[in-house]
Amino acid sequence: MIEEHPGQRLHPRVFPSAFCVPQIPQHEMEEIRRTGWEYLRCVIPEFRDPVPYEALGTLSAISVLSEYRGDLLDLTTGKWPGSDLFGVRADALLETASRVLDPRADLAREYTGSLLFILEKSSHRNSDLFGYWIEGLGSSPQNFLRMRDTDGQGRFFLAYALASNGISEWFPEEEVRALMEMMFVMYDGLAFFKHRAEADPCNLFAYAGGDLAFRQEMYTVARNATWALDAHAYRDRRYRVAVTMARQMPAVHLLMHRYRYVEDGMMIGKEETGKVVRNARENVKLWHRREEAGPEATRSPLEELLSPVRHMLPDAVVDCMTRAAADRCPDCDRSAVSGTREEKVFGGVRLCASCRHDWRRYLKGSWNRWSEVLPLKDI
Repeated sequence: MIEEHPGQRLHPRVFPSAFCVPQIPQHEMEEIRRTGWEYLRCVIPEFRDPVPYEALGTLSAISVLSEYRGDLLDLTTGKWPGSDLFGVRADALLETASRVLDPRADLAREYTGSLLFILEKSSHRNSDLFGYWIEGLGSSPQNFLRMRDTDGQGRFFLAYALASNGISEWFPEEEVRALMEMMFVMYDGLAFFKHRAEADPCNLFAYAGGDLAFRQEMYTVARNATWALDAHAYRDRRYRVAVTMARQMPAVHLLMHRYRYVEDGMMIGKEETGKVVRNARENVKLWHRREEAGPEATRSPLEELLSPVRHMLPDAVVDCMTRAAADRCPDCDRSAVSGTREEKVFGGVRLCASCRHDWRRYLKGSWNRWSEVLPLKDI
């Protein structure tokens, strides 16, 4: 048995004292705070301004809590408790970066949109809106990657990384998308079995195919892109911050207590076992397994469901969901949209052979797409 930090506090006292949830034991709250802090320090290792930096630590911890206790809050009503989110003045924390950064970053809606669906994923509510969101993920690689960006708080963390380093200029949208694609190609390739243990619908390779050779190929392409960007633009502080974050994101599996590097014999990306699945079901390491399987039911129209929450979602996410609802492939399998009890498979849409081929072809064109908008090669 590996003894984890007995009697040691592994995060600084930067969290609001009011960040306490009566339904959660104190030792578990400590684990939530520590995990939020570890994410922050791993993904954004350097900062100049501690105010937005520490604010992100608290917002990250709230996200960690939401990932496995969605039963505590329902945002599908459209009511955003920004002045008292689990005891925290979240709107004030969001303002710490918003006042520094270009408003095009749209920080508030990136966070509220992410939190809404993170909560739904672990809530057991199985809402109609969440069903549309999962179908949006499985509708096309373009839709998936933009929605995964919000789900994984990619551009949200990038915005705070810039603000925490005194940088006010935001990237053009096409550059943000390319940077986030690089990051999530690497992260999802490495997190494949972790996500599968949770029956998570939010892994790129659950749709494009998770065979090791393909994941190795795409990870290599994305990793090479980060080093090419370094080679051509390392003197630009914005790119330095962004490329460091993109490379550091997969490294959380090596560095954080939340992941199984030590428990899995000093190995990363090891296939999940029945014990790991059981642990996810029991929220060990604050994981969550989604198992609400069932037949597809008749649902309310998407527009009706979006109406109360529209102000909380990024426009791009709404567009992805709307396109997906209007253009459903009749051959893809949606029986696991609400979850699955079957082990070693993902939740979400299961693509037909034709759609999976399209996803793989899109990913194989990643270098060419990225190099059209980022300085990855000599001119």
